[in-house]
Amino acid sequence: MAPLYELWIYNRAGVLQRQVTDFLRLEYVKERNAVSLCSFDLRAGHSAITYLEADGFVEVLREDPDAGIARYVDFGGFYVDDWRRSADSDGNTYFRANCPDYNDLLAREIVDWAANTANRSTFSAVAAETIAKTLVTYNIGASATAANGRRRTSDLTNKTITVQADAAAGNVQTLACAWQNLLTTLQGIAKTGGGDFAIVRGTGAAWEFRWYAGQLGTDRSATIKFSLAYDNMESPSLTRNRLREKTVAVVGGQGLEDQRLLVTRTGTNYNATYNSRVSFAQASQYTTAAGLNQAGDARLSEMEARDELNFGIKQTAARRYGRDYFHGDLVEGYYEGITATKQIVKTIVTVTGGGTQMESIRAETSNAQ
Repeated sequence: MAPLYELWIYNRAGVLQRQVTDFLRLEYVKERNAVSLCSFDLRAGHSAITYLEADGFVEVLREDPDAGIARYVDFGGFYVDDWRRSADSDGNTYFRANCPDYNDLLAREIVDWAANTANRSTFSAVAAETIAKTLVTYNIGASATAANGRRRTSDLTNKTITVQADAAAGNVQTLACAWQNLLTTLQGIAKTGGGDFAIVRGTGAAWEFRWYAGQLGTDRSATIKFSLAYDNMESPSLTRNRLREKTVAVVGGQGLEDQRLLVTRTGTNYNATYNSRVSFAQASQYTTAAGLNQAGDARLSEMEARDELNFGIKQTAARRYGRDYFHGDLVEGYYEGITATKQIVKTIVTVTGGGTQMESIRAETSNAQ
């Protein structure tokens, strides 16, 4: 039996309206610490279309009995009334819906607190998890109100959005983020914070923001290995990129001309004799050396040359997505004598319907944090 997929359509109140198996095509792309996207095609006259309402939800359920994979939700997101109707040369008409995942809630708001508001728009030497959860609490949670000091009460207080209990995990950070997009801010925190994040749906129309210490998935690098010899790796490449590397950062904070606060930071690969490449990092939101140091270190980390092993993952009988490894997991890759721990950061699932369902699954990896 081939893998089976269903689309479950809910209204805004979280009540299931329809279960759809006769879609024509389904594709979803899951990305770590980002807004993932699902699209699906139906015939234009399909009865399920009438049950799609703005900010209702769509979830994709997947199972593969032959591979021992029980039914589970592999994607969940909002129907945001983003669609296309089209017709082919034979006059057949189609409807395509595009649905962002629940992280879209984070992209809808900004850090709407005045600059230099302690523990709201600025944080000094605070754990990454604590910063992330505080920002969510006071920008889209029930506490995101003008009465609490926010410039504007968020419209998302009309939804039930809670925050997982804070374990104060992750690297200590100093941050200034007034007026920045909330999702973009969280992505910057996660980049050097030692963890990932996501919004998940609970019961009915309720969501929870979660921080995943280390990474979104499980560390399976000791047991899940990919290489050409195992025939579960495709299109590998190994790159060392020195041309774009910067090893010194001059970081500029607040102030003008000779009164401007400046620091200089050096990167991991810095060598005064043969590897000194200088860049300027704009960080005028910071008033302390600690903030400038962190901004400079983040800049140098982004520009650091590393041996980068990239590869796609092939489905095999021995290594199946949804059974042996999952989105966000750490795995091991081997190519040309290089062994690297990688994280599955992007998963692309495509399903053709109109009869027997056929799936195609691709996964992309990145260096583990």
